Amino acid sequence: MRFVVDTSRIIAALIKDSASRNIHLSDKCEFLTINFAQSEIDEHKQEILEKARISESEFGEVLSLLMSHR
Repeated sequence: MRFVVDTSRIIAALIKDSASRNIHLSDKCEFLTINFAQSEIDEHKQEILEKARISESEFGEVLSLLMSHR
């Protein structure tokens, strides 16, 4: 099944290991988003790091996982 995902949902999945992240990482779904999503995420990276309380390397790992499912 395919879903169109807004950048805010990707950011939510980055900030908290929650149902949102689990859904994004599901192998049962394919997520579509605009290419600009990466730019938006980069623009808010510092805020995401602070809210998520994660390191830049953890941020990179989670983002890579989330983006590989799109």
